[in-house]
Amino acid sequence: MNRESDIFIASIPPGQQARQAHAVRAAIQGDRTELDKIRASRDIEKPLLSGVSRRMVREDLCLYLPESGTARETLVYLHGGCWTFGGINSCSTFCMAVARKGVAVLAYAYPLAPENDARTIVARTGEAMRWAMEHASEWGGAPEAVSVGGDSAGGNLSLAVALAAPCDRRPKSLLLYYPVVHAWADEGGSWARYGKGFGLDADLMEAGNEAFANGNSHDPLISPDCASDDELKNLPPCRFLAAERDILFDQGLAFHRRLLSLGVPSTHETVAGATHLFVTVPGQPTAFARAVQFAVTGLTP
Repeated sequence: MNRESDIFIASIPPGQQARQAHAVRAAIQGDRTELDKIRASRDIEKPLLSGVSRRMVREDLCLYLPESGTARETLVYLHGGCWTFGGINSCSTFCMAVARKGVAVLAYAYPLAPENDARTIVARTGEAMRWAMEHASEWGGAPEAVSVGGDSAGGNLSLAVALAAPCDRRPKSLLLYYPVVHAWADEGGSWARYGKGFGLDADLMEAGNEAFANGNSHDPLISPDCASDDELKNLPPCRFLAAERDILFDQGLAFHRRLLSLGVPSTHETVAGATHLFVTVPGQPTAFARAVQFAVTGLTP
């Protein structure tokens, strides 16, 4: 696994993440020129995998179904990208791979920061989850069989929408790939060890935090780890899949342990040697395959 990840790390263009961080900060100041270029570079439709159908059911929701056209379980999937870039196409390969295993997957293109504030992003994402619950019967599903998941920033939003939803409208479960659980820099630990050159540099993550939090980093819907114990106790079952060499590793593990201490059903697994991005950026095939199977085994009987 380390060999795959090392090759992947070496393939990242020098200075790429510094340029992305600069583009995010420029957008915060009102100039989205470079950020829009980054967004466009990631908005490239992937070839449709065999055994899967794909259709836009709304301008911001893409439905992937297995060949049968029906699925009992539904996963609303939220892409990563520091809340500032990425979209349906950036996570489509993963969504198709999960759908091919028998799960209906709805990829949602949530509004992006910094031009949209965090509360608006969370509210709109919650509305997309409710849409999935209301329409799940159209592909053989049911409201009580709708889960929400995402990677990195998408994992953060998965937690936020579950916290914001009324108890009787919360998702069945949460599927969390190396999620952001608080929107500020950690001190030491995995943040220090893997803060540069491991798929997600600290400078880029901090720029994303600035764009999304906009000075409100301790809002529980921005940083779920700031939610009270009583709020967290109402979360549905959570499943974490972490990258071992990732600046977000420590905060995700600590949050999982906190959930366990509160009685929330939670599991945590680490992909040894893997780095950030293995869900949505090609280059770590073993970790990607584990991510797909992790979703399928958690959502299907």
